[in-house]
This record gives sequence, C-alpha cells and structure tokens, in this order.
Amino acid sequence: MKAKEEWINRTIESIDDIQPAEPIPFLYQKIQARMPGNGGNVVLISTKMIWRVAACVALLAILNVLSVIHFHKSSMANSQSHSNPVANEYFSFMNTLQF
Repeated sequence: MKAKEEWINRTIESIDDIQPAEPIPFLYQKIQARMPGNGGNVVLISTKMIWRVAACVALLAILNVLSVIHFHKSSMANSQSHSNPVANEYFSFMNTLQF
C-alpha cells in the first residue's frame, strides 16, 4: 500500500516542474490577418433559387408521405389476405353449425 502511495506522490510531483507553453509573439494577430475580414467572400443566393429548392423539398416530402400511405395500405391488404385463409380454416366449423 505504501509503494502505491509513493508512486502516486511521485506522479503528482512530476507535474510541478511543468511550465505553460508560450505562444509565438503576435500569433493572434497573424491568425486574424489570414482570416477574411467582414464583407469578404459573401455568396448571395437568389430568391428564385431558394423557392426552387423549397419546392423540391416540399415535393419530396409529399412523395414520401404518399409512398408511406400506399405501402401501408398494401401491407394491410396483404396481411388481411394472408390471415383470412387461416382464420377461415380455423373457424370453418362455424359454417357448418346452424343457429
């Protein structure tokens, strides 16, 4: 146990001699000089293009909803058609009974 505590203390003491890194002089100014200033490379998109993109997104959303509805209806029809023969066979004795 004592060896473990000594190892922990040596590890903690080893960081006492660490000094913070010093940046290169005027590093912040050099980085700012390389960055484009206000009003640099501004890309303007026309409203016509924005409306076209919005129309495409709306069309894709509508097609997606319609396809989900279509496949949901067809899966419901398939599940009912597959379950009907089983149900008919299971309850076939009901057809022979006279009430």
